[in-house]
Amino acid sequence: MARRCRRRTASWSEAYHLTMTGERRAAGQSCSAAQVRASLRAITRHLERHAQELNTLNVFPVADADTGTNLTRTVRAAAEAAARRPAARAGDILEAAAEGALFASYGNSGIILAQALRGLAEAAQGAERLTAPLLVRGLQRAAELAYQAVAHPVEGTMLTVLRVVSERLEPVPGENASLATVLVTCRDIAFDTVAHTPAMLPMLQHAGVVDAGAWGLALIFDAASAYALGVAPLAKRRPASPSPRPTIESFDDEASFCVNLIVVDTPVSAAECRRLLTPFGTSVAVVRFGDRLKVHLHAKELKHVLHTVQAFGHLADVHLEPLAREPVRRAAAISRGSAVLAISLGPGLATAIQRVGGMPLPAHAPALQAALAELRQSVLLVPASEETLALARDIAEENERVVLVPARTIPEQLAALSVFEASRDPAENEESMREALARVTTVEVCRAEAEETWLARARDGTHVTADAPEAAVLAALARLDLDQAERVTVVVGEDGPDGERVASAVRAGWPHLRVDTVDGGQGFPPLVIGVE
Repeated sequence: MARRCRRRTASWSEAYHLTMTGERRAAGQSCSAAQVRASLRAITRHLERHAQELNTLNVFPVADADTGTNLTRTVRAAAEAAARRPAARAGDILEAAAEGALFASYGNSGIILAQALRGLAEAAQGAERLTAPLLVRGLQRAAELAYQAVAHPVEGTMLTVLRVVSERLEPVPGENASLATVLVTCRDIAFDTVAHTPAMLPMLQHAGVVDAGAWGLALIFDAASAYALGVAPLAKRRPASPSPRPTIESFDDEASFCVNLIVVDTPVSAAECRRLLTPFGTSVAVVRFGDRLKVHLHAKELKHVLHTVQAFGHLADVHLEPLAREPVRRAAAISRGSAVLAISLGPGLATAIQRVGGMPLPAHAPALQAALAELRQSVLLVPASEETLALARDIAEENERVVLVPARTIPEQLAALSVFEASRDPAENEESMREALARVTTVEVCRAEAEETWLARARDGTHVTADAPEAAVLAALARLDLDQAERVTVVVGEDGPDGERVASAVRAGWPHLRVDTVDGGQGFPPLVIGVE
């Protein structure tokens, strides 16, 4: 745990331009359902006023200037969900707000805020009114849930504010305690903790700012306590930020996309989902609510993430947004010429695509659209199968900057990419890439149905079967005129046979050919042969 924070100092208050107003204690000791709804509206208005300020402060884990937007979106959804719930009990209103917040949340900050509301809802379940003891128990539960949601909690963030507030509220006050008094205490502890976030997180200290999410949570306590007291919030103007803002080396430098999605009707636990997604990205946060999972992470490659979560259940509300990381920046930096996007069917193929200067993307329309939004020059889009060709054709028809290179197989895609040159005119690239894929003959090899044999099929429909994959390949190649061929590429899938064994057999049969192997990792077919 990070060290405990000191009490708030006057110098910090002055630096943050806080205007102190006279405070009067609320007459009531608790909050009704209607007052919970009203307080959520007040919090929404306060965050809306400070959203741009929070975006400006946002440097961790990625300086993508969206923390204010994400927090405002989340609390607005909570307020709207609360307004739609025709309930007379405060506990029911908080339950509706928590669910609304979770499924509208974006980013780690949104999920953490949704978990804070969920903690309050659990503590106040069935309660007619929200009391001071319920608030304290709810915040303690909120801290537990928030830390559980994040795969790798980092101190110096809004997590720290939530934890420190919950710890300093111990012991739980009695039933006669004033809710307004407790909220004021929460606000003061939050302000104090925010002041110390730069000392906990070097990135903040380097940038000369406090953590955006932490300050956002403090603003929420500020608005809630102000509503309970019947006064204006203390924070009137934004915290000072450095000018000009320094260049930030982002914690998530390897991430390319911000992923937000929901998995519906899934038996997978949040912990298991976090464990399986952690190897594929950073800032991983997963929350389970009923039979649904809310997922957020920053990922370098989308294919692994989408393949993983698709195995969990039906995907809904999928949002894939570029973080403007290296693959996009490299292409966008080209002042003339063209960029190339290629639909990748496997991790090894993604590596091959990157090696020739392309950007690999999954067969997912939102991912393709997001990447296109970041590029300003003409884009050559290269699919790798009949199915992905249909998707690519739809994308190209919707965007005049997209030039479709109609590869129908993995070898055709690889051949087209091998002749791409970023400095060339798009029309020149298109011509050479189309010529390259036209020179390719593809043979797909898979196990024959209901038999322990291997089937090798060419695109013209001719096929042969054999007891071993290399035998099937040799038989298929024997039907082709290889006298003028120069190169054979063996692409091995996720469950494919020994690629080197197949390659050796081809070399032995046709010594004049150059034979290369690629560990493509595609799901199907398990083995693909390309002849050029």
